[in-house]
Amino acid sequence: MINFALPIPNFPDYLIDVNGNVWDKNTNKLISLTKDEIGYLYVKLRKDNKVYSRSHHRLYMETFHPIENMDELHVNRINGIKDNNI
Repeated sequence: MINFALPIPNFPDYLIDVNGNVWDKNTNKLISLTKDEIGYLYVKLRKDNKVYSRSHHRLYMETFHPIENMDELHVNRINGIKDNNI
């Protein structure tokens, strides 16, 4: 079940909800998150027949807390826990 969710910027086929769940709009299915070798969560999204790997915490920030010049900024978690993205 999708809670309040917004489209992910630059990835119109996907939504991210307030709990951080990433959904495929076409299939209404939850997308799995994967942990990288240093502990950060990321998700793989498709667009224009290409696969993009994006960090989960950055997608959440870009969607729910967008600010100007986001591409130039480093996004960190307040509590410092790498896999706690909300």
